[in-house]
Amino acid sequence: MSTRHFLTGAVVGAAVVVAVPVTFIVVSGMGTPAARAARRIGGILREKTREAGIETLEVLEDFIAEVQAGPAGTVERSAAAEPPAAQPAQAGTRR
Repeated sequence: MSTRHFLTGAVVGAAVVVAVPVTFIVVSGMGTPAARAARRIGGILREKTREAGIETLEVLEDFIAEVQAGPAGTVERSAAAEPPAAQPAQAGTRR
């Protein structure tokens, strides 16, 4: 092994020994604000989802109540009041 390779390896090793703890400190320092932001966004999303669920439930309950109440304000039609069904055109005749 030459001296040049030894010195290159020693310099790279020293740089790694210095860089790893510094990297962990920087990443952990950035991790706390990122975690806070994630919790805040998660809380906002949870609240918005809860509100949307409540609104959907209210609409569904109103719909079910209307269906169970039946057609309000409509007069039932008898078979005689129905308009006649359209007659199919006979072959060879034009309208």
